Amino acid sequence: MILSSMCFELDYKHIRETLILIRMNEDRKYVAIHQPQFMPWMGYFEKWDRADLFILLDDVQYKKNDFINRNRIRQKNNIIWLTVPVSFHNKQRINEIRIVQDELWRDKIIKSLYIIYRGRPYFNDYFPYIEGLLSKDWEYLSELNIEMLKLLASTLGIKTPLMLSSSIKVDTTKTERLIDLLTNVNATDYLCGQGAKNYLKDELFQRIGLHWQEYKHPLYSQGLTPFISHLSVVDLIFNYGNKSLDIIREGRAWREGNAKE
Repeated sequence: MILSSMCFELDYKHIRETLILIRMNEDRKYVAIHQPQFMPWMGYFEKWDRADLFILLDDVQYKKNDFINRNRIRQKNNIIWLTVPVSFHNKQRINEIRIVQDELWRDKIIKSLYIIYRGRPYFNDYFPYIEGLLSKDWEYLSELNIEMLKLLASTLGIKTPLMLSSSIKVDTTKTERLIDLLTNVNATDYLCGQGAKNYLKDELFQRIGLHWQEYKHPLYSQGLTPFISHLSVVDLIFNYGNKSLDIIREGRAWREGNAKE
């Protein structure tokens, strides 16, 4: 009888500790922050899918020759760029960048997608939506990118809500700005990419957990060999359709701690 009572107490203690851990996990809020890229790669959407809230950093300085106005697809064994031409001057914010007003870039991107992917299994299911969105008259690059991101996330089945940094009143810069954004949305944990190692002052993260994405790019059939990684996610979508998110999640890998660990 004593032994039975002791076993009950041990089981109860284990159950209680398990429930505490579950509650702690439920109380955590994982937030990712990223610039609004144009048709980004799989790792971008893995981070979005992993987060409880995804903040688009739309009011920071625009960087030329980055992935804000362009991305990559494959044409046979070559890489080609899908580029949205923009006009800008130094120190303009991303949400201030205007698209060059001509039809050539739209036609070029739409034609490239059609010629390269028209034979892929899920092309007809998704191309009309992408074509329709690209065909609209866009004045600002951020508006196009945000709507394209919403379309691609919806296509993939990502449910994490989206928020713009410009809707949060923050006056700081760099790491301090990230912390202020995270604090404003009551984040407990920050999901950051490898690029953040170049500028993030992780010693400032005293109350917010740091998690580093170490994405292991999955292999999938592109209809061509050899496999080319880090393409726009549309390459995956046209090939795998509603199975795409499962493939994206196969590469999920995160490390907790500071940048130097």
